[in-house]
Amino acid sequence: MTITNETLLQKWNALTYNANAFVRIDASHSLEWYIGYENINQKVLLLVAEYESDTLPSSKSIQVSSGKRVDGNWVLSFKLIRAEQEDVFIRLCSDLIESSRNQQNNLSGLEFVISRYNQWAKLMEIYKTGVLSESIQKGLIGELYYLKEVIEGGMSLGVAVNGWLGPEKADQDFIFSDGWHEIKVVGLSSNVVTISSLEQFDSTLPGELIIYFLDKTAHYDINGFTLHSLISEIWECLSSHREAFNNFNEKLLQIGYIDLPEYQKQFYRLGKVCKYEVDDKFPKLVKGNVPNQIVSAGYQLSIQAIEPWKVV
Repeated sequence: MTITNETLLQKWNALTYNANAFVRIDASHSLEWYIGYENINQKVLLLVAEYESDTLPSSKSIQVSSGKRVDGNWVLSFKLIRAEQEDVFIRLCSDLIESSRNQQNNLSGLEFVISRYNQWAKLMEIYKTGVLSESIQKGLIGELYYLKEVIEGGMSLGVAVNGWLGPEKADQDFIFSDGWHEIKVVGLSSNVVTISSLEQFDSTLPGELIIYFLDKTAHYDINGFTLHSLISEIWECLSSHREAFNNFNEKLLQIGYIDLPEYQKQFYRLGKVCKYEVDDKFPKLVKGNVPNQIVSAGYQLSIQAIEPWKVV
């Protein structure tokens, strides 16, 4: 069985409140995960393991603690202490459960859970509400649109997700056997595109610049979509390939995306998509054609001026 945000919340809400009483969430899971309540109706996720965990950071919303049971096993506890952060807490819990499904009930399995939680702790420190900025959301939409395009074009699911390097802060967003692909998102009326570094177009491999023209729209726009709906489409595409599915979710987490209701509220519409071949004659700044004294730079390209390199 797969534990989604919705099913986990349903299972929690179906429990009769009883302080310090817990039930195992999934008997088929290799790790022992339990849910229940403590004190004044506070939701708690427990992991029972044979080993003691490292000390993990708590936040204003989630208290993390570890203790030894009378049977000699250790319990790692995640307790929600601010009810208004329940959405984030549920998503954290379902991710910890699902991402650890292929782990063994041993020290490495516990270390995986600790590492995963630390990733979440960093995200929650950077994004207090768990919500990405508008500019990051738009950039992510562009990368996801291209990922969806190559998947629907017949590329192997594993290869497609592995080639998505944007979340890893690589110089180019995608690298496949045919070369690299850099994704940019601009407004529908934009006439310039920003290149953020000297490294972005600096590669010996064949390159491609892809510009998505995107703007906000109303919820009743028949061509409108949300970040959540786009990700849901990719989840559906990857549902038959667990490794690619998990890899995709890992990369979303690296970016800072957590499946929150806020991502279902803002609608966008996609205008045209333009693709350009980045060859030796393409107008670009790279380390090889700027003075040695310049170690970093960003610049803007006129979209009209790069028309000769347009392929689509």
